[in-house]
Amino acid sequence: SRHFHVWFGHESLLAAGGDFSRLCLPAVPLEIQAGKESSCRELLEHVLLTMQQARQRGNLAREVFARYPEYRVPAGAMGIQVDVPGEQQTLAAAWPVFLQFSAGKNASVFELLYAPAVVDETVVRSIANGFRVFLDGMRSMPDAPVGTVSLLSAQERQRVLEQWNDTEDLSVPDACVHRLIEQQVEGGPERIAAVCQGQQLTYRELNGKANVLALELVRHGTGRGGYVPVLMNKGLDLLVSYLAIMKAGAAFVPVDPAWPEGRRAEVIASLGTPVVLVDSSFVGEMAGDSPRHRKVDYRSLAIVDENPALLSDADAPAYVIFTSGSTGKPKGVINSHRGTVNRFFGCTLEYRRIGQPLQDMRLLNSSTPVFDPSVRQLLWPLTEGGRTVIPLH
Repeated sequence: SRHFHVWFGHESLLAAGGDFSRLCLPAVPLEIQAGKESSCRELLEHVLLTMQQARQRGNLAREVFARYPEYRVPAGAMGIQVDVPGEQQTLAAAWPVFLQFSAGKNASVFELLYAPAVVDETVVRSIANGFRVFLDGMRSMPDAPVGTVSLLSAQERQRVLEQWNDTEDLSVPDACVHRLIEQQVEGGPERIAAVCQGQQLTYRELNGKANVLALELVRHGTGRGGYVPVLMNKGLDLLVSYLAIMKAGAAFVPVDPAWPEGRRAEVIASLGTPVVLVDSSFVGEMAGDSPRHRKVDYRSLAIVDENPALLSDADAPAYVIFTSGSTGKPKGVINSHRGTVNRFFGCTLEYRRIGQPLQDMRLLNSSTPVFDPSVRQLLWPLTEGGRTVIPLH
């Protein structure tokens, strides 16, 4: 069923004296239900009938005042009233958008009142146009089913169904995330790829340093199907590590240094990895048979321009995000390269609508590494030649 709500104001109770604010709403909602096959004429008749029944019902608040005998109830204040003088202004102030109707002998007037501080004018105009199109449809097709009456003008329909739904260029690259970044290196090696606290890396520097770290990871047993924990705070070390792990054919797994030690150890142990990448802030080693910790300092890494052989494909895991564990044991959610590239491509399509060059993109890495949006914020700009901006906090 489709639900239509008609509101009737009732100001007299609020003006009667005493604190009625906790007893009354400024309006009474009346719900009109109409099946999608009901005609527009039947809907209007149902609305009129419901309004008539509401006026006749009365005594809506009798049981409320029985519990509060100290309040003096003014005569005629029980039930519903319509067209109370000044009531429209009161109701308009209660909602950001308010539709006011005035019936005349020769014409009826609808006014859409709104609060400019809350609702943008373009949004209100869109609502008003949709309502006008709906009324025109009801008037021209009174016996048509309500569900067939459009809310979209011809221009809006063209924008929604054709412009926004244009699938001609929906050719998602069948590639790994790091390969898309490598292509950007080839197209503009000296462009700035990432900045953090006054430090920056060009595309060539980022890619070349990741190449060196990737080759080291492969020598120590990391490869396709592997998972490498990254126990780091936000920064350029983290970005280089992510790219290196993917180049090595493995998936990166963000681990929050702020997690309790027991949780960190449990997550890392579940991955069966030979190495954990940490940054310079990490102190000490985990006891027992813990994997080796490799401290990463991007500034000390050399630059090798030649990319390693492709060790993974689009269906291989790209990264893993562990759930919070608030409802039980934390679980790792695996994200493939294909799925990640598809999500990035959707972001690219949205950005193109702005009309700005993708290479001018600047995206702030506002999320912490263990939250999934951080992956998009870090890596998506780099697949399109843009720039990642990384704050430490």
